[in-house]
Amino acid sequence: MGLFGFLHHNKADKLSRNVDRRAALLRRDGCPLSLERLETGVPGLPIADGDHLAKHVLSADVEAGVTRLSRVEWYAWPDEARELGVQLGSIEDDLAAAISGIRHAPHLRTDLSHVVAQREGDDRADGARAWLAVMPLTKTGRTPKYPVEIYFTTMGGHDATGSHGTVCYLRDGRMGKVDVMYVGRSMSYEAAWRMHDQRLAPAWVYSYDLKSGAQTSVWRA
Repeated sequence: MGLFGFLHHNKADKLSRNVDRRAALLRRDGCPLSLERLETGVPGLPIADGDHLAKHVLSADVEAGVTRLSRVEWYAWPDEARELGVQLGSIEDDLAAAISGIRHAPHLRTDLSHVVAQREGDDRADGARAWLAVMPLTKTGRTPKYPVEIYFTTMGGHDATGSHGTVCYLRDGRMGKVDVMYVGRSMSYEAAWRMHDQRLAPAWVYSYDLKSGAQTSVWRA
């Protein structure tokens, strides 16, 4: 086998064993969705303070043989997901106006109208959904610039197209940064919004050819 082959083989075996041990740890200590109280202290969020189904996401320390809480994901109720969709629709209107002069400008829209409530006791969430995570304090103990992030996907099950992304909220409840990927059958588009003069504005759009893998800049502010 040779020394290089022997070392590579042993490294691969160890990696495989660690992956298996990590999966076993997470299965052993996995927590189903449970109804819990969300309190962010951030006003005006589409996912408001109150009772929500929550998922305790764990990370595994393979060497110590233990799992630790990594983060908590709080799931939106259907009406809250629709409200998030309204917020996204507003900034997507701004993007449509910005790129209207481009030939064959893509139609980039997020539809969160078909989100359904997750079920208590499920091991994981599935289908179109939106969920919130509270960001930890900074190393100096300060509240981060974006204390709350909301994630969403319109994809799940048999839906191979749609959109998914992240909305970062400022301390006053305004959207401060947004990134969305719009997945099509042959082309996908990545769009971003950033703060400009104290207002969230479209920043750029990239396209991805799913057959060739080519990336192209479609538009930049």
